[in-house]
Amino acid sequence: MKYGRPLAAVLIVAAAFSTTAMAATGAMHNNIVVLSDVSGSMRTSDPSCVRAQALRLLSDLLPDGDRLTYAEFGDGVHDPAGQGPLSLTPQSRAALSALGARCKAADAHTDIAAALEFAAQRLASSSSDDRAAFRPAVVLLTDGKDDVATAEDRRGRIAAAVDSLRRIGAPVYAVGLSASADHQLLQELSERTAGRPFFVLDPSDLLGGFFDVSRALAARWELFDGTAPGGSVSVAVPSWAKSIVALRRTHGEGTSPYSLERRDAPAGGGPVAFTAASGTRITVDVVGDVRL
Repeated sequence: MKYGRPLAAVLIVAAAFSTTAMAATGAMHNNIVVLSDVSGSMRTSDPSCVRAQALRLLSDLLPDGDRLTYAEFGDGVHDPAGQGPLSLTPQSRAALSALGARCKAADAHTDIAAALEFAAQRLASSSSDDRAAFRPAVVLLTDGKDDVATAEDRRGRIAAAVDSLRRIGAPVYAVGLSASADHQLLQELSERTAGRPFFVLDPSDLLGGFFDVSRALAARWELFDGTAPGGSVSVAVPSWAKSIVALRRTHGEGTSPYSLERRDAPAGGGPVAFTAASGTRITVDVVGDVRL
């Protein structure tokens, strides 16, 4: 079982997250701003627009009632929905999927500073009651560096936006696509806001990256990640698990189709079998309050 970290660290983080972070906020839902890079280089970094499927996967994994704002950044920042955060429902998920499927990638620049400022302003505009009920978070996807050539202090703008996000308790989950992404900056953004960075070199891995992001947002714990030898795999589910989420994807293909399976965890735990076609990668997570 892992949460993107060694087992011992997982259990420490799990206990802290379940008993401290959630209790401190009291939040039952997420209020998420997704920032998607639409600079021209994304045509090369993600030619099959797997990022659109990754956005759909993220919205599919979040519960009804969560709020999500989808914004695109490049030469500036644009909210294509034009109506602020969407409350997740089957209808709004379809609308988000359509926005992502536009696969815009034509801007000349990658204005990360403006993107972070947009997220900070959008999340800070929530009422105090909303902040108590909705945990703020930012998901940023980019394949490049903040490259707007001006005389201003770009790093200072980014630092100020990060400070604003820290004050409202919004972690940044930065997803760096390709070796050209500014890994150092994305690492700093995530660490300074108590988020996590995710780096993928191939667009086919974006689904796994966004699945990892959703795991951090939903306090799920990974039990298995790999292919199923012989077409099936048995996973030992712990007694504290309440439910199971399994992601199947055809790893390495440009379009990376996926399917999700949800089921209740067996009472008291025990082995659970999952089937997967040859060459299909399967990731199995559980939801529950982890116990040592």
